[in-house]
Amino acid sequence: KMLGTKTLFMAFCALSEAKGMDIKMFEYMTAQEAAEKWNVSLRWVQRLCKENRIDGAMNINRVWLIPKVAKKPVDKRRKVTNYEE
Repeated sequence: KMLGTKTLFMAFCALSEAKGMDIKMFEYMTAQEAAEKWNVSLRWVQRLCKENRIDGAMNINRVWLIPKVAKKPVDKRRKVTNYEE
């Protein structure tokens, strides 16, 4: 059963409050939006979220929410250490 936007937002607010986070402090993007912003695949962003490599990422009803201020994690397969985007 799909939850409506209002229900999803209410769940997000409750979770944020339970974690002691002020939801006004962050603006969030979806994993799809992060993938487009960072020029990587959606699957890679989902994997980064699942591995807790993106600070502040939350999974709400199978939807990853990522702070818009989050930085793209370094690809561990590369040896470059000053990687920024």
